[in-house]
Amino acid sequence: MRVTWITKKENGMPKRKSLPHFSTYEEASEWLDTHSTANLYATPAKFTIASNLRVVIVDSHDNPIETIPLKKRMSRTIRQIAQRNGISSQQLIKDWLQEKIQEQSQLSI
Repeated sequence: MRVTWITKKENGMPKRKSLPHFSTYEEASEWLDTHSTANLYATPAKFTIASNLRVVIVDSHDNPIETIPLKKRMSRTIRQIAQRNGISSQQLIKDWLQEKIQEQSQLSI
């Protein structure tokens, strides 16, 4: 994230400056003690933190029996499909499993 501040206008235009890089909290503290933060603003930063999805199979008492980890690419694809459909990844996986169970149940009849 880049943080900038606006100082007094020069030739009618506000002057923007970037915060210096600090190696320690002490350096940042000393700098902030001598500079006003009233005009500071941060440029928004976009980021996501996503772990790989896992399917957890539970017994009738909701105790985990088995965990199936999904690969990163598969997890990402599932999230994208779910987002496109306006549902959670969890709901998408449940729907897909339910469809497969119904298909397999009809084949065995």
